[in-house]
Amino acid sequence: MTRNDVATELKKLLARYVGDVALTEQMGFIDDLGLDSIRVMDIVADLQDHFGVEVPLGALQRLHTFGDVVSEVFEAVERKNP
Repeated sequence: MTRNDVATELKKLLARYVGDVALTEQMGFIDDLGLDSIRVMDIVADLQDHFGVEVPLGALQRLHTFGDVVSEVFEAVERKNP
């Protein structure tokens, strides 16, 4: 699985929460997409279920942008499937 695969899946998942938005790596979940921290946690939980990985709770504090979440989930996938 590539980082692009993770980004594609995240875009599909986010569409359920924010509609069809042209996402960029720098787009912030709270500032740009208007999501609150609880919704971001829901999204991360959905991604964990989808990819069968675990994102450490400490990582949630640094997940501010679309790119941050893609990177964190991709790294978790890589750790699971080296």
